[in-house]
Amino acid sequence: MIYILWIPCYITLMIADIIPTKKLPRSLSALSYLVPENLSGQIKVGQLVTIPLRGSFTTGVVANLHSKRPPRHFTLKYLTSLASDKIVFTNQQIQLFSLLSKYYLSSASLFVHYSLPKILPSEWPLLPDQLASRRVSFRPRPPHYFWWATETDKYHHYQKLLLASGPGQVLIVVPKITDISALAAKLDLSSQKYLPVHSDLPRAAYFHAWLSALNNQKQIFIGTRSACFLPFSHLRLVIVDNEHSPDHKQYDLTPRYEVSQVCENNCRLHRAELIFSSPTPSLAGYYRFHPKSPKTNRHIELADLRYELENKNYTFLSDLLTNSIAKVLSDQKNVFLFLNKKGAARSNRCADCGHTFLCPTCSLPLVKQSDNRLACYYCQHFEDLPPFCPVCGGPNFQSLGLGTQKIATYLRRLYPSHSIAVLDSSTSNQNISESQIVVGTEFALDKIDWPKFGLVSLVNADELWYHSEFLSNERAYQTIISLLTRAPKNAKLIIQTFSPESALIRSLITNNPREFYQSELLFREKFRYPPFVSLVKISIQNHHSNTCQSQAKKLYQKLVSLHLPAELSEPFPIARQKIRGRFKYNLILKTKDLPSTLSALENLPSDILIDVNPQTLLD
Repeated sequence: MIYILWIPCYITLMIADIIPTKKLPRSLSALSYLVPENLSGQIKVGQLVTIPLRGSFTTGVVANLHSKRPPRHFTLKYLTSLASDKIVFTNQQIQLFSLLSKYYLSSASLFVHYSLPKILPSEWPLLPDQLASRRVSFRPRPPHYFWWATETDKYHHYQKLLLASGPGQVLIVVPKITDISALAAKLDLSSQKYLPVHSDLPRAAYFHAWLSALNNQKQIFIGTRSACFLPFSHLRLVIVDNEHSPDHKQYDLTPRYEVSQVCENNCRLHRAELIFSSPTPSLAGYYRFHPKSPKTNRHIELADLRYELENKNYTFLSDLLTNSIAKVLSDQKNVFLFLNKKGAARSNRCADCGHTFLCPTCSLPLVKQSDNRLACYYCQHFEDLPPFCPVCGGPNFQSLGLGTQKIATYLRRLYPSHSIAVLDSSTSNQNISESQIVVGTEFALDKIDWPKFGLVSLVNADELWYHSEFLSNERAYQTIISLLTRAPKNAKLIIQTFSPESALIRSLITNNPREFYQSELLFREKFRYPPFVSLVKISIQNHHSNTCQSQAKKLYQKLVSLHLPAELSEPFPIARQKIRGRFKYNLILKTKDLPSTLSALENLPSDILIDVNPQTLLD
């Protein structure tokens, strides 16, 4: 605990530990202040108070009250006043912030700042003076897993859980904002029966959700990861929907927390039941819970693209897929072709000198669009393709790779009498209701009227896992299952691949998911990746490349000197070199003793980024 120098400290006075709403260094979570005698009978844990800090005044939440003697050489400041006598945060929330701050090496002040609603003066009287004590008369089961095969199975199971939950509050955490209303509709919940919670809510709506959780005015809450921080007063059940989704991790802003970690701590503090749910458990979830896999009987046809090349078919449509498209269209059904790459080509270069067009912000290759514009979808940078090479002046360009727009252009020549649409994040406003063939990315999966489709195909399954990230196989498998789960029961399923013998493809063809999971676990264990070790990514950012590299090398030497119980990589630049105009270098720690490793890192400067359990190592 940090004590603030100022006036003599009288140990008989009450001391309040305050978590400020301003950002503190990662090693600080609470500051101690003396409580004025006139407030000693009014102050309570969970209230907001005004405190002096760094030459000005700010607010903070009362995290603890005590009369513990401070060290002799420290004296304390007095807190200034109560912002209100109302309770804003629960004891469980404050404990949660403390636990998460230690695990993610982020000050608890960040979680307070992230969660605190903006309260108007007229709204303060709506908050409670004190919280009713909650008697928990049941002992929840340990966290467990529900592995489902069809969305119908999922919705039936959720409805049973809601009916059996009894009195108390239920939280369902979904990956995306659009999932909230979709899930509520499938569960037949009217807007009066649940509260949506997400980061884009208007101020008044978020405060209403906060108040409803605090006063136990609503039973069911459906929200994205921000919903985990509501002040629940009678939390009984938490369901993490689509547990495998990367959207359950806040990966681009500090604090970089995971829904699974937050919910486990929350349920432990509230003695609530926790259920993880997914059609494709994360490898960590599979390894920990050993869930029973559901029975599936999908008939998937395989097109070996190596055989197509041997037979001089150099298009990206196998004979099997071409014939199947023609048959399905003649039956008045629609076709969906999946490729998780936007644009017409992945990179473009001068055929004369080899110059490649790169994004000026992140240095990734620019993607060619069908209108001859070049785009970077990371940075939203767009420019026209020039008529001549800016380096040698040559007029000859080569477009390399495959994208959704390139496939659509080819199909329009092949099927000129049919309507063909592209559906990805760059064409999100396109109306596809009258299209017979839709070419789309993962963006399209929850925007399609699936019963109309008689054929669903992956154009090139291999591009999903041909990446250097250790999670690429897992993400590829989850993406493919997400597509197959949505496909109509009687639709024809075709996967085109250059790797028909891979464990991933074999597990899909034989409807045996355990083959994939066991194969991937062997790979992870051999090369020391989760779930057999924990990963910590440490990053340095700077506007200048040489400075960034130099700082990363100095950090590496410092980490070596700490003798961490971990395997430490040397610093390396990220794949796209720059993010938001800054260069970035990463160092990776692999450890089987995460608490000791984190304890050794807690005094690193706050401008060094620390990501516990990162989703990517190369970004």
